[in-house]
Amino acid sequence: MSEPSIALIMPRLDGGGIERVFLNLATEFCRRGLAVDLIVGERTGELADKVPKAIRCIEIARGHPALFLIGLLRYWRHMRPSHVLSAFDDVNAMTMFARLAVKPRSTLAIGIHNSSLSKQSSANGWRRVRDYTSHWSARLLCSPQVLVVTPSAGIADEAALILGRARNQIRVIPNPVFDHRFREAADRPIMPQQTSSPRYFIAVGRLHPQKRIDLLLRAFAIATAETNIRLRILGSGTLEPELRSLADRLGIRARVDWEGFVSNPAAWLQSATALVLTSDYEGFGNVLVEAMACGTQVIATDCPSGPAEILEGGRWGQLVPVGSVEAIATAMRRCLNRESWIEPQKLRKRATAFSVEVIANRYLSMLGLAENCRGVTNDDIAVGRSGTRDSG
Repeated sequence: MSEPSIALIMPRLDGGGIERVFLNLATEFCRRGLAVDLIVGERTGELADKVPKAIRCIEIARGHPALFLIGLLRYWRHMRPSHVLSAFDDVNAMTMFARLAVKPRSTLAIGIHNSSLSKQSSANGWRRVRDYTSHWSARLLCSPQVLVVTPSAGIADEAALILGRARNQIRVIPNPVFDHRFREAADRPIMPQQTSSPRYFIAVGRLHPQKRIDLLLRAFAIATAETNIRLRILGSGTLEPELRSLADRLGIRARVDWEGFVSNPAAWLQSATALVLTSDYEGFGNVLVEAMACGTQVIATDCPSGPAEILEGGRWGQLVPVGSVEAIATAMRRCLNRESWIEPQKLRKRATAFSVEVIANRYLSMLGLAENCRGVTNDDIAVGRSGTRDSG
């Protein structure tokens, strides 16, 4: 291995927070002059067309997820990257197994980005069995040479417990949330056109049980009953029909806009009265940083693990108890009445601690690659599909 190269491994290119984190890192590493491979089972999902052409996007399990481990072994034997980053519990386990099987000299870092214990406790049936299996596999396969990185101290505590590692062996590096392109998008007009009401609350994320959009709808109905303020929900998921039905029953259907997945929500966040995050658990809470980067007020449940760390215990936004409709409604009223308000410029300054440029430096330092990179420029890297190929 002469010149350093780095492979980032994940299942797909869906629009979730972890996928965005890895795509942000891959793009920044590429801008720093590193050879970057993005390894996915299949190039599918909302971010599939956002991969820069300069990055090789290699599909290793086209047609069936069961081919992932075989494809990963083949890739590692043939390409021998000097550094590897992986994410998601099952992918981490397969990556650590592949490393043992191939015995490369690569530096491997696994990312644990979500509250695994919270997710496991809320899972049922096969999912719960799969989560237990992933945890025990990771514990068995995680050798002392494998670096472990998490986005928050709370997740690091969990990772130490799951992996049987000393807490001081777990690296905490926050997620790289936004770059100059995100900031530029904040000033672009929102499409579709603005509704007649100039004020709205906003939620951004998958329509998944973890996000508890049902609580948000109930709180919105209570807090805004005497107003014409709107609620805009950016995201898609299987719960959408159920949540639309709930909005109908609450009598707020006419004031809720279902915008679907939005790849860059900056402009939407910039114009919002406040972002509201109502999750039962998070690994970090990327959207909180995105809102702060736009100077937008934030409300978040004090869930494990990330919001309290981002907001420094409530210094940069309102933290409310998990699962409390009334507390969320009260926080929304406080925003409307400006009883809780933080200067936008201060929010933007706080958000810079989580920029891609800053966080990439910490990853490169952890991997021992800081001296191999050129200086950062603001040159855009074109995106497209020309870099895709199979592993074989």
